[in-house]
Amino acid sequence: MAAPIQKVSRAVKTEQPTDVKSLESLLSAVADKNESLEQAMNLLQELHDSGILEALTAMVVAKEKIAKIAVEQALRPEATTLINNMMSALGGLTKLDPEMTGTLLSGLAQGLDDGKQSLQNSKKIGVLDLGRALNDPDVNRTLKFAMGFLKGFGKSMMD
Repeated sequence: MAAPIQKVSRAVKTEQPTDVKSLESLLSAVADKNESLEQAMNLLQELHDSGILEALTAMVVAKEKIAKIAVEQALRPEATTLINNMMSALGGLTKLDPEMTGTLLSGLAQGLDDGKQSLQNSKKIGVLDLGRALNDPDVNRTLKFAMGFLKGFGKSMMD
């Protein structure tokens, strides 16, 4: 008769073969992405050297406190008024012709430069000088535009 089995030996799986496969896979990925990893490491070093990495780490750790403060600030009446005004302004900008806006901004810059230069002259402007200025085509064009602008602006205020 056979001897009874006294001890059952179970095959214990070791993590070593899967660890080796994982390491081989990781080494292969590192070799494939060598240049990208070097750039990422250089970026991290620059962020560390400048102190930005430390600040970002602190912000991540304190994310809940920062989010709470941000929400509290955004809910203040001044902030909601600012947001509403910005939305209205951006909505108004969508109604403007980009070419005309560019022309107006160029004219504004040129007008500011010319206005600054005219301040260098200490001569006073009289009533006759104003009358003569109306004959200047540039002045006349600007006044005509300003009058049309004022008329349109006034109409929109009645709506």
